[in-house]
Amino acid sequence: MASIFYNDTGEGFPVVFLHGFCETSDIWSGIQSHLSDNFRVITLDLPGFGGSPLLNYTFSLEDVAKEIKSFLDSLKLTNYVMIGHSLGGYITLAFSRLYSDQLSGMGLFHSSVFQDDKDKKENRTRLMEFIKVNGVRTFIKTFIPSLFYKENLDTLDDVIRNLKISADKTRPESVIEYARAMRDRNSSEKFLRTFKKPVMFIVGEEDPSVPLSKSMEQSTMPENTHILRLTKTGHMGMFEKPDETTGFIEGFLKFCR
Repeated sequence: MASIFYNDTGEGFPVVFLHGFCETSDIWSGIQSHLSDNFRVITLDLPGFGGSPLLNYTFSLEDVAKEIKSFLDSLKLTNYVMIGHSLGGYITLAFSRLYSDQLSGMGLFHSSVFQDDKDKKENRTRLMEFIKVNGVRTFIKTFIPSLFYKENLDTLDDVIRNLKISADKTRPESVIEYARAMRDRNSSEKFLRTFKKPVMFIVGEEDPSVPLSKSMEQSTMPENTHILRLTKTGHMGMFEKPDETTGFIEGFLKFCR
């Protein structure tokens, strides 16, 4: 089992949060602080980000899911909700396909069940080559602000600055290997149509990474859907609409437990 850095707070029904690409578990700090009053909240750094070392082999997102399962087993968890942001949502889907019996529900927070189309696959490959030549900093400088709706950039300037500082510590190998794993992942559409447990979608109407049309399409797939559609929000609803997202997640967890 990989060494996983994590935060474990609160008591009661457990929820596990997975962060996105070039992020750490810190993105959940506000949500974790609120939810810990009523739930056991576990946030972790995915292998290769923050305080968790990168896996020492070429891995798929399913491999990452298996490492997380081993970690959660070490905490004696057997019944929980998993919520993933972006890349974390891809891993949540991989986890759900492998271990659906462990879950009471799952959440896709600005994420997608669809595999990358041809253009996005090519962009992932270009990113891998760019990082090999230029390193992480130049990429992060434009990547982090691009995740936010343009009208939120000024008011969230401090948040964006801190996210850049954190992301700038990411090793080039982590960016390259996760870009490869995301590029090569399979669609989860068929799985989601058969998943019987509750599925939460948090959707940004101005999300540059997951188009609104795709978000709305995937929300019709599960049998038991809970969806929050955020106006004037890009890819970072936990910062752009913190009260709405936290309240919605809390309601979803109460439904699942």
